[in-house]
Amino acid sequence: TPQTRIIHRICAYAFGIVLVLYFITYPKASLAFIKEAFTWKKEDIGWVKAATDYYTGGDESKMPPQGHINPGQNLWQLITIVCGVIFFVTGAILCFAKGAVSPGVFQWSLFTHALAFIIGGCMFIVHALLGTVHPRMSESLRSMITGKVSEEYAK
Repeated sequence: TPQTRIIHRICAYAFGIVLVLYFITYPKASLAFIKEAFTWKKEDIGWVKAATDYYTGGDESKMPPQGHINPGQNLWQLITIVCGVIFFVTGAILCFAKGAVSPGVFQWSLFTHALAFIIGGCMFIVHALLGTVHPRMSESLRSMITGKVSEEYAK
């Protein structure tokens, strides 16, 4: 409907403006976030292999050590960045270049835009569920609200 298209565009502009303002206001933190998302180590493969067992109730001691974020969180950052770039590029084509690009480019932009939404949306659901209701992440929600976790959880 025309209303949902307008709401979609308003949200897209708001999202873009907030990101640009954040990047301008906190350039070092923004660049560190991007660098971190694209930095992967050999040890991360071991974490990924052990993650399924861990998240389904397996032995916690089998999880390899990790930095301040685990590879799953790093994957969330990477998908957020990549899907965000895809949203903006394809969204600009869909919104502003409909008559200026070939029908094939337009269709591929539409497909890629939808695919980025599906991938990003699925990852968002996983991220939200793990961060709020998964038994092993019980203190995660509290940390988002209060900024604090127990000493045991921090280990």
